[in-house]
Amino acid sequence: MKRFIAICLSILACVAFVACTGDDYYEEFNPELSSLPHKITYTIDVEIKSTDPSAIRKSINEKSLSLGAYIQDHTENYRNGECEYITITYCVPTQNLEQLIDFVESNGEMESKRVYGENISAQLANTEAKIESLKNRMKSLETLLDKAVDSSERVQLISEISSVEAELRSLEAVLNDFNNSVEYSTLTISITQKTPASKIIIPIVVILLISASGVVATIVSVRISRKRARARKENDN
Repeated sequence: MKRFIAICLSILACVAFVACTGDDYYEEFNPELSSLPHKITYTIDVEIKSTDPSAIRKSINEKSLSLGAYIQDHTENYRNGECEYITITYCVPTQNLEQLIDFVESNGEMESKRVYGENISAQLANTEAKIESLKNRMKSLETLLDKAVDSSERVQLISEISSVEAELRSLEAVLNDFNNSVEYSTLTISITQKTPASKIIIPIVVILLISASGVVATIVSVRISRKRARARKENDN
């Protein structure tokens, strides 16, 4: 029983060690992977304010197109015929990402910016290795098929080749998605309408004028009441 407990504790210790070391442990024992350039995917959320969201959206669209970006998603919210909120998601060539963000920041009042990065170097390298292995497997099967004479053996080899081809196509699609996510970053821009100063000042001025007129009316009323009181007093005398 003690021996069994000791074995269990040893296994748990190994699992804990691997879990704690994570990718660093993996790379330590895979020198080829640790020497690879990092492949990072970026997702950026930017929030800005503008007195004219539609106008700034047009400017950003023109700039993004000139930088090779394209729109992935677009939403606009209106109230009383005025655009209040716009959200646009762009796929931007990573090499031009910083330039587009700088343009957005210079054309609106920045509220917030969040940047998310994910290192997919390991997934990409592993997928490439699997593809290479499948290609080698395909060549071996094709060589065997050329030499095969027995019909049942040929049928089995053809079936295996079809299975490898299907898996190869699937992995190549995954690899293509990985490469695209590195070459193109996702930038989501939220534009909120900023209330113009005139729309804030005018109501305040109106409120102050109304308040002032009320004060004046009260003062006049008090003075009139005092005059009447004095007039009555004089008449009584």
